[in-house]
Amino acid sequence: QFYLMQAPGTDHLGYNTSDFRRIRRGMSVAEQFDKDYTYCEAFAGLGFDVSFEKLKMQTDYLAMAGARVIIPHLSQYDLAGDRKYGHPPTFSYHVPFWNKMKLLCDYQARLGYSVSRGEQAADVLLIDNIESKYMTASPAAGGQSGEYNAGLDRVEELMRMCHCEFAYGSEELMQRFGKVENGRLKLGSRTYRAVVVPPAITLRKSTYTLLEELLADGGEVIAVNKIPKLCDGRECNGMLKNARVVSFDGITDALKKYSLRITDRDSFSAEHVETALRRDGNKMFCFIRNTLENAEARFTVALPCKADVCEYDLMSGDITPKTHRISDSGTDIDVFLSGGASILLSWQENEHAAGYSQKALCETDRIELKPPYALSVDSPNLLIIDKFAVINGDGAPGAKKPTVAIKNGVGATLEASFTVEAPIPGGLKLLVEYADALTVTLNGTQLHPDGESYIYSSLNRLPIPDERINPGENIVRIYAPNGFEDSVQPIYVSGNFSVCRNDERSAIIKGSAPTAVNNNLTLEGFPFYAGNATLEAKLDITPEKGKSYILTLNRPNAVSCSVAVNGMAAGDIISAPYELDITDLLTEGENSIAVTLHGSLRNMIGPHHINKAPVLIKFSSPADFTSHANFSETYNCVPFGVGGISVSVLE
Repeated sequence: QFYLMQAPGTDHLGYNTSDFRRIRRGMSVAEQFDKDYTYCEAFAGLGFDVSFEKLKMQTDYLAMAGARVIIPHLSQYDLAGDRKYGHPPTFSYHVPFWNKMKLLCDYQARLGYSVSRGEQAADVLLIDNIESKYMTASPAAGGQSGEYNAGLDRVEELMRMCHCEFAYGSEELMQRFGKVENGRLKLGSRTYRAVVVPPAITLRKSTYTLLEELLADGGEVIAVNKIPKLCDGRECNGMLKNARVVSFDGITDALKKYSLRITDRDSFSAEHVETALRRDGNKMFCFIRNTLENAEARFTVALPCKADVCEYDLMSGDITPKTHRISDSGTDIDVFLSGGASILLSWQENEHAAGYSQKALCETDRIELKPPYALSVDSPNLLIIDKFAVINGDGAPGAKKPTVAIKNGVGATLEASFTVEAPIPGGLKLLVEYADALTVTLNGTQLHPDGESYIYSSLNRLPIPDERINPGENIVRIYAPNGFEDSVQPIYVSGNFSVCRNDERSAIIKGSAPTAVNNNLTLEGFPFYAGNATLEAKLDITPEKGKSYILTLNRPNAVSCSVAVNGMAAGDIISAPYELDITDLLTEGENSIAVTLHGSLRNMIGPHHINKAPVLIKFSSPADFTSHANFSETYNCVPFGVGGISVSVLE
């Protein structure tokens, strides 16, 4: 029971926006019983390559639903064995973007604090019809609970679309703690002017009594489609005769007086933004989220009062005046949101408020910084080896199998190979888990760990003598006298080389790593890379006074991006519109523009052999890595790069 918990919490799996009700229920009870926080574990199964932009969007959704403190899933001590496949991502020092996590965590902290301030500004209570669903779920009742579940879904959706701030009401808690005072239904410490009854077949007698008292005291009860005909599951007619009964189509109009007024400035923007409204003393806070990730939203927030308006930048922590207009009817605030973006507005009623406007800048020129871009990386390149042959008792290798299909056992000997084409790079290393307990040979020569590891402590480095690398095929044998510590795992070759994928089923080492790339490192020699990469371009320009210069990235495929201009940090880019003001750092003549792409472990660890496109993986589970049923011979890697770099000139 949420109201007994010091801090109610819930869990949210995968990347989705389908469990709003579960989170809002918890938040509602927390509000009603003065709990400071609601917790939500999140991000499990989003995959190793999930970007800060996606994490931010999911954070926004959870905050909109009612989560106040986000608990990231998960932070692993080690990635050895199959534990690396346990619903990634992992948030720890193993990942290349670890030193940028503060960006996301600061955003989450500011947002969580902002949507915890004061109290929810909700005048409407939506009754949870869960008892109708239970009652009609049994075969004896025809198993029609889906009708009431879908009905509540639709009511909730319409209330969110018309920007009506609402809380959920539990009939059990209403029975124990509800009462009517001054034309409002009081539940715990919160009060509501109106109660919405969604499609339901039954209500508790205590609920009917409360609603009748509310109607008699000047409050409002809005029933959707019809008034429930049962009381405590028994026939009960004549209740709630003064309630307003509306169809689904009539909900928006019925709730207009309780809703924030948002109007379109283009087609259907208002329908696709969600709002969360809070009151903190004499200040109002409104968090607004664009639910469409691939479409912009332009709309106007209309306040029924004159007010001073500010915008809170949750990435930087800055608070600035927000452009708004004052009229006799109130205050209008024009808002633009990129796909999936959000904004936090605050206003304070002021009868003497004056409008505020900021001069809009127009783009007069756009300078494309065309590839190839100079490339530098902070980690060695990788070639994965994940297919082995088991050496039989007669010393002959069997057929090659993927690691997931090889049985672990005492005294197991495995053989694999990789191909190197001239020129042969030097300084190569083999990366093997728990190498101290194994005998590893390359072309008949035993390799020994050097005491160092790569990414995680159990992935040991074994230097390869340059003279032991052959042009063409190279044979690796691994003997496990006591069996492998965990299941059989892939091994890697690391070094300063380029990886060429002749087809999607195989890859070879081919010469030194490139020092320049165009747009996608995955296709330009780094298909299994697990580090960060910096792309550098030159901009020859004479900055003009009174003009602004905005760096724009086109379709970045990275966890996040950092920008440096002439060696000085300019800032970070994690979400649309992928822009950064670099005006103050430009000098006359040639300027260095360096964009660091923060990578992930996705192309190193996978899933490599899942038989569907990466964009279709909505929930990354261990089965994606280890299931034979889903196995594909091809290597499934994701892009790592940027579609283009440009500088816009504004005046």
